Amino acid sequence: MTSQESQKNSANSANSANSANHASDITKAKPGSSSKTDESVRKGIIVAHYGEEFGVLPWREPPEFLGDVQPVRGILPGRFLMLPPMEWERLMEAGEVMPAVGDLVNYREIDTMVLIESVGKRRSLLSRKQAGQSYGMQIIAANVDLMFVVMPVDRPLSHGGLLRYITLAGSVPVHLIITKCDLDPVRAGELKNEMSSFLAASSIHLISAQTNAGAPASEESASVGDAKSTGNQQNIHKPSDLKSSIHMQPVESEGGPPIPLVCFVGPSGAGKSTLVNSMLGRSMQETSAISESTGKGRHTTVRRDWIWHEDGFGILDTPGMRELGLDRMESGGVFAPIEEFAEQCHFRDCSHESEQGCAVLEAVTNGQISAELLDQYRQLSKEVQIVEDFRKTRKKSVADESKEALRQSKEQWMKEIQRDYRRRPKKRG
Repeated sequence: MTSQESQKNSANSANSANSANHASDITKAKPGSSSKTDESVRKGIIVAHYGEEFGVLPWREPPEFLGDVQPVRGILPGRFLMLPPMEWERLMEAGEVMPAVGDLVNYREIDTMVLIESVGKRRSLLSRKQAGQSYGMQIIAANVDLMFVVMPVDRPLSHGGLLRYITLAGSVPVHLIITKCDLDPVRAGELKNEMSSFLAASSIHLISAQTNAGAPASEESASVGDAKSTGNQQNIHKPSDLKSSIHMQPVESEGGPPIPLVCFVGPSGAGKSTLVNSMLGRSMQETSAISESTGKGRHTTVRRDWIWHEDGFGILDTPGMRELGLDRMESGGVFAPIEEFAEQCHFRDCSHESEQGCAVLEAVTNGQISAELLDQYRQLSKEVQIVEDFRKTRKKSVADESKEALRQSKEQWMKEIQRDYRRRPKKRG
């Protein structure tokens, strides 16, 4: 081999090594990369959402130390703001998706804030149709392991309203909390019997209006002892007793933070924040006094807050929902009996309304399925189908389409100006 060939081979080897090192640097600097060699990427939990910013709680091992950790402000890269609507499976796999409260994320520190670069895989996701005329998706929370639906005894949910919350939960277990039961223990017992057709009796909790053992929440509140003396056999507990009924299992799924999460949902003024404060044993969430004009609770919570509990699980308080539109229905749950009989229907696309050979209608006639449950199933299925059909015809969200229309209008305007300029008579010197 000549000296020139030797020098050439050495140069090629050096270039190859440099290319390999450059590729390694790109891999380490790739957004969302979780390479162990990149120590600048850290993990955290999304604990709050403030418009365009997020509260990020730095993750520490072991998780018992999370109570002493303060959240930091987090922002998103610009590419996240241009993300198109995604399918449900893509949202569950996460990665470069919009984060939600309860997500485990990768971030980098920048000055006094952090830059969120990717979202970890999710084990559950609560979402609904955006309020109003929009058909977009609004994610409520991620990685929820237990959902409490809260309703006051004086403003109970309808059967259809409760079924909406149960459908919203999907595969997440649901418990129902009826608050202020000491104000009307008889009605509380009736509600428990009514709702037991949708939830197991052990999953329905009757809670008094008391905030502690000696002080009632208002002058009109009766004590638990007075409630029992009325002859009602229902067991009414104080809000602080709710924690003893929660038995959170260790998280076995690979998705989300490795700690369980309890979520409170329900209408405004139902007492969700009061329950959260009672479970924590301290005042963390802002609450409002009962309205003197209506005698009802007031809408106080305005954002979703993930709060660490010293017993090793997270608590999520959510704003009251005045409108709960569904955007999807998982199989199973409260409608599982209908789905089982539907497999025996003569027609695969049976709507369970008037078709011959409908096994579901036959089950209703035989008393195996309640007519009310079937009616709610039809209504919710049609509502979800409308949302799905609308989204299939639109590959972009309504907001993206409006921006695209504005951009096309500007481009057309510029083309017309250029065309008119070219048609102008040229001056000859």
